[in-house]
Amino acid sequence: MAAEKQLEMLRQQNTSDSSKVSQIALTDTLDKVPFRPPRNDLIGLSLAQNNLSTQLEAINTSLAQMASTNNELQSRADDMANTNAVFDILKTELNERIQQEMDKKQLLLSHTVGDNIKDAYLQKQAKLVDRSTKLIEISKKLIVDYILRKEFEALFTEEELDERKQKFLKLLEILLNNSITSTGNSKLLEVDNKDDPLIRYLILNNIIVADPKNPNKIKLRDLATNL
Repeated sequence: MAAEKQLEMLRQQNTSDSSKVSQIALTDTLDKVPFRPPRNDLIGLSLAQNNLSTQLEAINTSLAQMASTNNELQSRADDMANTNAVFDILKTELNERIQQEMDKKQLLLSHTVGDNIKDAYLQKQAKLVDRSTKLIEISKKLIVDYILRKEFEALFTEEELDERKQKFLKLLEILLNNSITSTGNSKLLEVDNKDDPLIRYLILNNIIVADPKNPNKIKLRDLATNL
């Protein structure tokens, strides 16, 4: 009886040891081989899907954070670029103002009173030339298109009108040149007959003036007195 009990205890011990060895082997295998639930294992598939969803959500969260960080960095870069552009514009304007002030200072240092008077005279003369040129062009059109055709058409033939037109244009050209390039009495031009209807018309309309000492000498009205 004692021998049978000892044999039975030995069998139970072997069975228990064998079961422990099997459990250890199974645990080790499960740790090494990924869990792949069968296709008909709904619980296993649900757990796997939930795990994947969690991982995807974590990835999307990380990507969103990275995108937000990139947007913030880009916004800062744009702000810096705009600030630099504004500073460049201000720097350019400041340099231009500094250069203008330096030019003004140099102009004041280099110009004398005589230079300023000369500049004023040249400006006045330029205005005179411009106004005289405009006057002469208006006078040409007025006399050729209106006076000779309307006022004197009854006094002269067509050939005489054409001849007078050419003489008048030449006269006007000489008077203009004298007015611009000459001074004093040298501006005067002596004509054959101050009583010519056309010359009288020009005098009456204050386009030309006659010399008080010699009525046969004429010149363009001096526009400088009106500057």
